[in-house]
Formats: sequence, structure tokens, C-alpha cells
Amino acid sequence: MANSSNLTTDVVVIGAGVVGLAVANQLSERCRVVIIEKNLKFGQEASSRNSEVIHSGIYYPIDSSKTKLCLRGRELAYDFCSRNKVPHVKCGKYVVAIHAEEENYLLNLREHAKGVGVDCKWISSSELNLREPLIRAQAALFFPESGILDSHQLMSRLEDHLIKQEAIIAYGHKVIDGEFMGDGWSLKYLTTDGRIEELNCKFVVNCGGFGSAGLYNLLLGGERFEHRICCGRYFNLNSKYQNKFSSLVYPVPNVDGLGIHVTRDLDGMVRLGPDVEWSNFSGYQNIEKALQVDWDSLQLKFFDFVKEYVPSLIVEDLSPGFVGVRPKLFDSGRAQKDFVIEKSKNSFHLLGIESPGLTASLAIAEEIVKFLS
Repeated sequence: MANSSNLTTDVVVIGAGVVGLAVANQLSERCRVVIIEKNLKFGQEASSRNSEVIHSGIYYPIDSSKTKLCLRGRELAYDFCSRNKVPHVKCGKYVVAIHAEEENYLLNLREHAKGVGVDCKWISSSELNLREPLIRAQAALFFPESGILDSHQLMSRLEDHLIKQEAIIAYGHKVIDGEFMGDGWSLKYLTTDGRIEELNCKFVVNCGGFGSAGLYNLLLGGERFEHRICCGRYFNLNSKYQNKFSSLVYPVPNVDGLGIHVTRDLDGMVRLGPDVEWSNFSGYQNIEKALQVDWDSLQLKFFDFVKEYVPSLIVEDLSPGFVGVRPKLFDSGRAQKDFVIEKSKNSFHLLGIESPGLTASLAIAEEIVKFLS
């Protein structure tokens, strides 16, 4: 970024994960935008550590921001991917009842899906076996609007658009302080070569992912918000399973999450996961510590769970994959289950943007544009 203590712009977007890029992309069509990102390129944290699923929007309360933004974001994601040649496929998803007593959950989920306007179909055990020969379950629901996309290509296309719109993207820069001046903000940031510079703007949009809670506290004072790290580990299945699953397959959710599910990628390769593992660490600076995994001891846990509905699986089919990370939001020590967008003093703070954040990203951007219009 230019070496100037008098640099001014309309909006500063902090963070170049998928949400920050989406927000900046839509704002750059209306005003001058600067994106400040502490990493050296986009999407280096939660945005690059997820299953790349386009979610259908069925797991959240009907009146929640997650439901609203997931449903809208799903439509926008498919449209953006189609128009910008981002690899994707609408492969659909099964939620399977492994045991008979889980069928009541499927009945309730079907009613919930109907309430939020998500299409689904009841699938019998015999029909499921015809559709997905490797899966064994009592029954299933099929959600045809679920899919997968190439998240790196999505972010790359958003970056391309920002460059065409002449937005400034400052990688390797970190916001370290800020002061509200009554009608705008004066931000201090650390440059790649260790200098401290200032940037003045009318509005700030904090899309800092794991760092957004700390930025909220820094800019507005206090210690209200905290992001704790929640990890989800994945195992890969070997190449003999390539193209053996046509859709995503999820078990009935358990108390800690959605259960270890089967996810295919755009090449037909298959991974299992994620599980849910709370870290003892919080904040983006501790992500690398949270990523340490004893893969050997974890392998049997995954195998035992998934073999219940993929009985042909053998433990040697599994090999270590990657670790996903989610910023779990706590407000004054209390866990928050929904997305939070806090508005104060010409600043907007996007907090707790975990799953389905990738799906919802373009819809979240729409909301910020509405706020600033």
C-alpha cells in the first residue's frame, strides 16, 4: 500500500477471507475500498480449511441469520460460480438414519425443511441402496440443492473483480489500532517492512475471521467478544473410492455436531469428517497450535463411526487429511450459536462467521451493502 500517512478512502474492509473478499467486491462497485489483510494472500485461515460444501440451510433455527443468509447465499453462490466459471456441482446430500430409532429425526427435519422452504425427498432403504450402493441405512432424506465448489477459485475470482474495480488490496498489513473521529475512522496498520502507517476512512467493515473479536475489542474498547478455536479433522479415503459416491452423505447429527460424514470433492475423491474437537486456544495467533493431531489414535474413531453406514470400509482405507477450523463466538463468556453483525460508530463487525459462512458469504456481503446504502 502507498507509503502515506494521509491516505484516505471510503471503506476499509479488514480481512481477505471469503467473506471479506465478497464484502469488498460488492462495495467496490459503489465506492472506494481498501482491503487490509495480515496474511500474504487471501483465504489463509478458516476459508481454506473447510469441506467446500454449498449447504442447503436445514440445520439452523428458522428465524436465525444462519438460515436466512445460507438460503440466500446458496442461490448467489451457484449464480456466481456459473457466471464466473468457478468449478462446482449441485450433487445433493443425503441425511441418513443408520438406526430405526433415528427415523423420527428425519421426520422432524423434513418438517423443518418444509418450513424454511428447502426441497427434500424421503428415500427408503432400498432406494438409497440403488442410488448409493455403498451406504446402508434405514431411511434417508435427500436434499437436491446441496453441492460443492472450489473455494480457492471462488476467492480468486473475487480478487480478480476487486482488481478490475481498482480496489486496493494490502496483503501483509495488520491493523493495530484505530480511533473514531466522529464522522469516520483513523486506522493504524503495520506494514510488511515493519513501518506503522495511518489510513483514514468513513466506514470500517471488520471481516477478520478469528481476529474479528479482538479487532472489535480493540476498536470499540472492552473485552466483550472472544473467538475460541473449534477443530474438525478429516481423513481421506483411498483412490478405490473415487467416484463411488454421487452425493454427500451425512448421518443424523449428534450432540457435538453433524456427525462424521462422507464428502466428495470435484474430482470424485472422498473424505470423511469432520469431527468436533474444542481447542484450549483462542484467537487466530494460536491456530497452528490447535492444528496438532494424533492421527493414529483418531483413525479408529473415524473408522468405527463411518463403518456403521459404509460397512465395506476397512481401516486401511483411511489416511490423514486436513484439519478444519471454526471461530466459535463467545459474548461476555456465553457461547453464541448464530452469526453476529454488530454496528457501532461507522463500523460493522462480522463475528462468529463459521459454517455455513462459505455458503452465506455473498449474502452477508449484500447485508453490509444494505447497511451502507
